[in-house]
Amino acid sequence: TRDSIFVLSHQNPFLYTFNYNLTQLHNTVCDSIRQHLKCPFSFIIDGNDNFIVSNYSNNNIVIFNNTGRLLHTLTDSISRPFGVSLNSNGGIIVVRNNNRLLIF
Repeated sequence: TRDSIFVLSHQNPFLYTFNYNLTQLHNTVCDSIRQHLKCPFSFIIDGNDNFIVSNYSNNNIVIFNNTGRLLHTLTDSISRPFGVSLNSNGGIIVVRNNNRLLIF
């Protein structure tokens, strides 16, 4: 994943993977995972190459491994998450639509 460019489509929930020549490699999030995404807004890749996606319309954060397998869903106190990041300890930082931060 380190040598790739990723593009998130929030209207059609896919995470596309490209190489540096902008040749599409594959659709990272497979069809079986699409059911978990509804208007994904942002994502980050952690140190284990997992994709952490802010899932705006489903009010959660979903974590997939680099093959698209769902690992975990965070739902606690999340309302309309549109930003996601990691802190220096590996904690997940979520920005909600009311400009509030949550740290997991």
